[in-house]
This record gives sequence, structure tokens and C-alpha cells, in this order.
Amino acid sequence: MTIEEGARNAVTVCMGVRRGERVTILSDKPRNQVARAIFNVSEEIGADPIIVELSPYRWDGKELPLHVAKAMVSSDVIFAPTEHSISHTKARLAATKAGARVASMPGIRSSEMKGPMTADFEEIAANIRRIYEAIRRKKKIIVKGSSGTDITMQVDGRMWITEDHGIAREKGAFTNLPTGNLFAPIVERSANGNIVVDGTLDNQKLRTPLRLEVKKGQIVSFEGGKEREYMEEKFQEGGKRARYIGGFGMGMNPKAKVVGHPLQDEISLGTAHFYIGENFSFGGKIRSPVRMSALIKKATVKIGEITILEEGELVF
Repeated sequence: MTIEEGARNAVTVCMGVRRGERVTILSDKPRNQVARAIFNVSEEIGADPIIVELSPYRWDGKELPLHVAKAMVSSDVIFAPTEHSISHTKARLAATKAGARVASMPGIRSSEMKGPMTADFEEIAANIRRIYEAIRRKKKIIVKGSSGTDITMQVDGRMWITEDHGIAREKGAFTNLPTGNLFAPIVERSANGNIVVDGTLDNQKLRTPLRLEVKKGQIVSFEGGKEREYMEEKFQEGGKRARYIGGFGMGMNPKAKVVGHPLQDEISLGTAHFYIGENFSFGGKIRSPVRMSALIKKATVKIGEITILEEGELVF
């Protein structure tokens, strides 16, 4: 696989760029190779692309210069392969409101362009829709893992988030790329059992599994390697609400791997992840300054009477 293949997928399949459309590609120096590949494909199909090179920003959500924001509003399609995310900037929101289709690609590397960005996003979207239709009225989730995870949760009355499939061809559509994730906020006090995190914690790969004991929705004890100290710091920062299991999700991208990078870990097919702490932003009731993501590999997931994943294999 090559960067160009991932770029072609992003331009033609995910964003549906058409001849004559105004394409703005936001870039900074670490991402120039990716930006150039997107530019080349856009130009090849007859679109009108430009690359806007920014000085590297030091944090997510930093507002863009006014002249860049104006260029975004007048664009048909925007790609943002930047070091930090522009997703929650006023400039991005204004561009979306004006009808631009936006793909946020923070921190993307050539390995993501050659890997998960080459996936069949039509198939990912179809799988997410198919699974959602089967589980949307189910109440109970049972998750087991090869390292010892065994936990039950409730999603009764909660909405699954189904838009993380990578297809954004409609006016004003917004997506992250690459992607492939089906997730939901869970009923806050419903989780009971054990989670053995053997993949990543906030995209930090674990050398030693982190074992979490969960009762009535909250983590009551946890033990493991150095990640235990990180979790303790987060709990001190966020207080009691940071200990809740707030959400659950499944990766749906077969080309992604667990590598310790946010653009791959949570979307890797066969994995399951738990959001710890804040879930208000995606439909729950927990407001907290802390939200962690804890991932398990080779997951078995049963929702209602339907088995979706079995030891890391998609079986539904």
C-alpha cells in the first residue's frame, strides 16, 4: 500500500470530491507529504486544490488565522492533515455551516495513509448501519476479553453513535479520517465486572495489563504497571465522576492496528474500548474534565442476544 492509495480513498470515496470543486488542504510542516498526496489526487480528478501551510500549532483547537478561516468558508471540501486537531475551532464550525465538507486528520502519518486510510469505507459504513439496526433496541452488553475482561453494562434508552464511518459526501458533512467506530454512552451506574486493559490507555501501549474492578458503574480498584499511576493522577484531577465507565465502543476498520496512536487504536477491528469519565458530550449524563479511553484486544462482544465480535473476529 502507498500514501497515494490512501489519498485517493480519502478524496474520491470518503469525501466524494468532484471536478471543479474548490479543495483547501490545511497543512503544517510535519504533514506535508500527506497534504501533497491529497493535492495531487484532487488535481488529477479535475478539482481545484490549494495547500495552505500553517506554522505548527502546539495544541488542539487553537483558532486559525482569519484569512485561513475565510478560505475555508469559501471551500467545497477541506482536508486537515495537521499535527493538532482543528475539529473544534470556530473556523471549522463556520466552514461546515457554510456547506463545506470537512475531513479532520490530526497527527496522520504515512503509516495511517498506507494502512487504515486504504480500508473499504463503503463496507465499514454498511457494517455499522447493519449492526446498528440489529442492536439499537437492545439493552444489555456483555464484553469479554482474552486477558480476563468480563463485564456487563446497560444501554437502555441510549443512542449509538453511528456517524464515525468516514463517508462525508453531503453538504456540510464532517468526519475524522481514517475512522471506523461504533460507540454509545452507557447507563452510568449499570457496569459491573472486571476490565483487563491489554491494549492501550489513552493511546499508551501497555506492557503490563491494567485490571479494573467495576461496581455499580464505578472503578473501585485498579492495579497494573506504570499506567496505574497515570490513572490515579486522572482520578485526582477529575474526582469521583472520573471513575465512572461512561461509554463503550467497537473498532470497525480492518486495516487499523493497535499501535499507540489515536488514529488507529480505537478503530481497529476486533478491539473494544471503554470511555472512563465524561460522556455528556456524546449523550450521557457525566460531566467531568477527564475522559480516558481504555482498549482491549481480541474482544468478545454480545449485545442483547446477538454476538458481534468473538475473540476479535467480526461474526455478525
